[in-house]
Amino acid sequence: AEEKELAKEIDDEKEEAEEKERIRKGGKPSLKKRLGMKQSIKQMLNIGNVVEAALDRQDRDQDDDAWECDFTREEILHIWAKSKAHVIVPEQKKVRRLLSKYNGEFEEYKEWEDAYALRKQLQEEQDARGGAPGLIDSSKHGATLETDIDARCREVQKEMDRAAHNSNPTMDSGVLHAASQRFPTTVLRLELERELDRLLREQVHERERAQKFLIEQDSSDEEAEDESSDSDADAANEDQSLSLRERMKRRKERRAKNRAERINAERLKDEVFNMKQRVNLENSKDDVEKEKLREIEALGPFGCRACMAHPCRWEAMVDVPKLQNRRRVLADEMHYIRMHPDAMVIESYVPISAMRGGNPKFRRVDVIHELTWEDTQLDRQIRLNGVDRELHDAYATKQEYVEVKVLHGYRTLLWVNNARKALEREHNRLVAQTFAIELVDDILEFMLEGWYFGERESQYTVAGYVPSVKKHGFVRIGNEQKNASKVAEENYLEEQAKKAEGVEFDKEKGGDPKEKTAPIEDDAQWRLTEEKAVKVGDDRDKALNSTEQTLRFGLFMLTFMYFRAMSLVKREEESWSGKADMIGNEGKDAKSKLTAERKRMIEEERAAEERRHELEQVMGRAKVGEERKRRRERAERAEAARQLYEKVRREKMEKQASADLQRLYRGHLGRKAARRWAMKKAELEAMNALMNASAITMQRVFRGYVGKLRASVVRAEMADFIAMIRMEEAAADEEEYWRTHTFARIKRDIGSFFDVYVHAAREGDNNARQYHDQLQAIEE
Repeated sequence: AEEKELAKEIDDEKEEAEEKERIRKGGKPSLKKRLGMKQSIKQMLNIGNVVEAALDRQDRDQDDDAWECDFTREEILHIWAKSKAHVIVPEQKKVRRLLSKYNGEFEEYKEWEDAYALRKQLQEEQDARGGAPGLIDSSKHGATLETDIDARCREVQKEMDRAAHNSNPTMDSGVLHAASQRFPTTVLRLELERELDRLLREQVHERERAQKFLIEQDSSDEEAEDESSDSDADAANEDQSLSLRERMKRRKERRAKNRAERINAERLKDEVFNMKQRVNLENSKDDVEKEKLREIEALGPFGCRACMAHPCRWEAMVDVPKLQNRRRVLADEMHYIRMHPDAMVIESYVPISAMRGGNPKFRRVDVIHELTWEDTQLDRQIRLNGVDRELHDAYATKQEYVEVKVLHGYRTLLWVNNARKALEREHNRLVAQTFAIELVDDILEFMLEGWYFGERESQYTVAGYVPSVKKHGFVRIGNEQKNASKVAEENYLEEQAKKAEGVEFDKEKGGDPKEKTAPIEDDAQWRLTEEKAVKVGDDRDKALNSTEQTLRFGLFMLTFMYFRAMSLVKREEESWSGKADMIGNEGKDAKSKLTAERKRMIEEERAAEERRHELEQVMGRAKVGEERKRRRERAERAEAARQLYEKVRREKMEKQASADLQRLYRGHLGRKAARRWAMKKAELEAMNALMNASAITMQRVFRGYVGKLRASVVRAEMADFIAMIRMEEAAADEEEYWRTHTFARIKRDIGSFFDVYVHAAREGDNNARQYHDQLQAIEE
């Protein structure tokens, strides 16, 4: 049967190819094709039957109050595809009107369906090729920044020069963040300049610190020792009359005195140097740095420089012990899963999705992925909290070095500036990752709550504007909605606890609405009288400050423009007064008085006229030579164009001729190869069809044989099972019979007892007879 179907398919394909060739040559379709077209026309004429059925349904449902659509999906799409003028039946008109109102036109739906089919086809082709390439190359390792300041400065300077000579609007660079990124060229130049300035400042500061901690070997100690030895020798010559102990004592005192003088001199020198450094530092500071120093001094000795407050206001962003306990629970669950490698489906209530009310049954791969992902998120939160704490300590310390542990996992002593840079870089990376993950979670939560993935019942109890939870603004979908739901649940539990204690709330008290709203009105009036309408730091205060600054700046500009206008009028008072005008001064002997500005303008006009006249004379002499040169160049260009045209025409003809030769020869070779490949392909297809048919036949026979064997085994097992069931039922019936018939059971027991006794007696007699026979045989 399969071979017949295969042969039929091959014949159909041949007939279809012959039909296409006949139509292409201008012939008529075959009889079979015309019969198929008539059948299609008959099917199209069946639409009248559909219309009649719709009219019958309308007549049948006229008395019904609620309208129900009885059309199938195909009929509805057919009605929707019709134009409005071709829809006559009222039921169809109603269907088309509803579809046009809520779903739009059929053309838009058809475009969307075609686009969806095309997108699905492309996705299947892409999946067949192995999936889409990743947007992020996770296997590529990032580079490391240069730690040597001099080498880093040279690298930044080289990149800055490359950006300065780049004329493109954007360029790729990996110098700033040790990863190749695309920047606007102007922005990259500014950032590179800032980085170079920072490196130079850091280099200067490091040299100052090295100079401060450098232990200088001064030769003044040796000179002091020489002087002390000379003084000791002189003192020894003078005090020859004293005893040796007295001389040693005086010598020790002189040396202690000289040492104290040297120490005082060195201390005074250091104090003078420090004072000079402090004065130079004070003189080099700008107003912003001085203001910052004044704020730090105002904090007092125990103020926090990082928070700029007293006491410190830093708080942990997460509960670290709780997160660590959660990580231990995840580790125990992972250990349990790894200890059961044969379990493909695992029931677990530890994953976050199961704790939120999801399905507790997971595949092994899914539960391992979810537990690993949650453990990674918790580790990142703990690390971010530690980095934030150490960064706060780095900004709050007064020392020049600080101890850091979170960066590398072990304690490391770093300079404060280096520690701040490293901690800020790690802090920014962790914050960016956390923000990206929370943003994606909020988007997915918003889409889930907005029924993008289908209708579902919301798991949250708070949404929109809830003053008891959030006074200003709406509760956003995502993490804020989760926290708000927790707060609302805590408020509800607190209210229930107070109700259990007997506390009566205002909303449960009796009375008319006026009495219930009286406390609210009193509270509102108290707020209007006691509280300020504008508080420091709120939106109104910012708006008023902005308005005030704008008005001040506007008044200043008005004043400035007024005085500028007055100055201009005062300066041009004499020239604008009209005393030197020709109009109005006819017949007067008053001599016109020119201003300095007017004289300068007249002088410039005269000089310009002279320059123009001289230029015209020079250009007149050069015009004849330029005209001769122009004619010669025009003739040369025409000759060069003619030669170039001939050359290009000849090259095009040669190229076209060679292309024609190549085309003909390649077509000849291609046709020969196509004929050979067509024969080979036909052989391969025939062989493939034969092998497929043979394989299918063999599989069919073998599967039938295996199925019969399995069926016989199942029948035998079923027969054994039924026989066992019947034996158990017979035994149960017999047991029930002996339980209900006491006399018969006693009779059976007595009979069985005597049967056993008689059987035992017979066995004894048989044994004795056998023993006797054996003895006789032995005697014989």
